[in-house]
Amino acid sequence: MLNRVRKDSRYYLQEHQDRKNRILHYFAFLSAFVAWIFLFIDIKVTLLLAVIHYALSWMGHFYYEGNKPAAFRYPHNCKYSLVGLI
Repeated sequence: MLNRVRKDSRYYLQEHQDRKNRILHYFAFLSAFVAWIFLFIDIKVTLLLAVIHYALSWMGHFYYEGNKPAAFRYPHNCKYSLVGLI
């Protein structure tokens, strides 16, 4: 398990080298977190925050990194938080 986390972390850092991309991912993660809270309050806000989450993440990959998001290649994998990487 620990080897898998190390391997995934190296891959994650390789795909997120640009600081602007990491900042966008931080706010994308934040919007996803808040979306889970609003899931129990207002579904429309949850859906809006989900769209914001993907828009920020994909913008970071397409415009700053020039690569495809992992969600396109590995839609079943979970993502690691960038909170400690910024």
